[in-house]
Amino acid sequence: MTNKRVTRDSDGKTIDLVQEEAEHADLTANAHRVILTDSDGTPFSSANPLNVDTELTIDGGDINNLDIKDISAGTQTNDVKITMDGEEVTVNATDLDIRDLTSASDDVSVTTVKPDGTNTLPSGDVTARPIYSKLTDGTTDSVITTNNELKTLPSMMNLEIARENISGFTFIHKFGEAPDFDTGDDFVDVWDGASDGAEVDQNLYQYSSSADIDFITSSNNGDTQDIEVQGLDTNYALVTQTITLTGQTPSALSTQLIRIFRMKNVGSTSLVGNCYCYVSGNTVTAGVPQTDADVRAIISLHGSISHNQTLMALYTIPSGKTGYLCKFYASAIGGVKTAINETHIEVRPFGQVFQTKHTGALVGTGTSHFAHSYDIPEVIPAKADIRIQVDTDVSSSGVSAGFDLILVDN
Repeated sequence: MTNKRVTRDSDGKTIDLVQEEAEHADLTANAHRVILTDSDGTPFSSANPLNVDTELTIDGGDINNLDIKDISAGTQTNDVKITMDGEEVTVNATDLDIRDLTSASDDVSVTTVKPDGTNTLPSGDVTARPIYSKLTDGTTDSVITTNNELKTLPSMMNLEIARENISGFTFIHKFGEAPDFDTGDDFVDVWDGASDGAEVDQNLYQYSSSADIDFITSSNNGDTQDIEVQGLDTNYALVTQTITLTGQTPSALSTQLIRIFRMKNVGSTSLVGNCYCYVSGNTVTAGVPQTDADVRAIISLHGSISHNQTLMALYTIPSGKTGYLCKFYASAIGGVKTAINETHIEVRPFGQVFQTKHTGALVGTGTSHFAHSYDIPEVIPAKADIRIQVDTDVSSSGVSAGFDLILVDN
């Protein structure tokens, strides 16, 4: 093996890397560059690339001030490994300047490897999963975005998530309405189907046990708009598809779903009829499923005006993600009346039953509102169902409700 030597430009001394007890300078008191040279004393550069045959280990207990300079002048073809306290930190970089990140523009891949060979950080580039951290001066927050920009903004993580600058994080706002329910209905789910006397009257939402949600249709033959359908496939993976309505004639989904939690009209004209997404097999008359329990989503009319999207305070966490519940709210709607509406937000972990996570009440004459924010978010695992339910002591009540989530890739 060709000997590799280190030349200190402070005193011109050349040190053999493979000698048993190599000397080194503490940069705290002697802040000079350390130049790597070959056995002939020629510094490594793009014309004289460094090919390290053995690990170069720097003992963190002896070096008090390590200054890594710009390596843009050379071509590094092997990992540079720094061992400290039994852990290895591997850095692969081009134009890396640890002193000043202002002009950083290149990807940096960082992994830690324990002595037993196991990884303690996800593999891949750091820029593939940007992070949110706090600057050491404690005055502002730092957001590292997908294009490696360093931003100093005061507590603006939610804005950066909404701008899709933090990959692996997604904001979800779910909202719904139970337009008309009575004292005898007990607790009802907050969704468009909880509407006494409507074309579909299904106070308790029906969940599919297999990917059998397969058609959409309209109650008006003139509806030919494009409808975006959001849900989960048989593996609980997130699916977004756009289906063109053909009036009262059913239109098949391109991917059958086990969950659906949103439809919206992405066409250029408003819907004239009610739009239904349902499980096929039973009778559909003039575009309306005749078995209420078959319906999984409705874009309903408010009088003669369409909402042009579903109102469903329901959601299911996709596979490979974790949900963090940040807030939920409820409001009384409808005519002026004195009513007490009890409200629950509930979560059903996969394979379990619904569990109440928080309760509240709407009390008063006319419209009433409450909201609950979590200082520490509620953690909701993949494939768990979330719903809001309400009960009332006055018939013909109506309630709107919703919640905010942040989804994080596992």
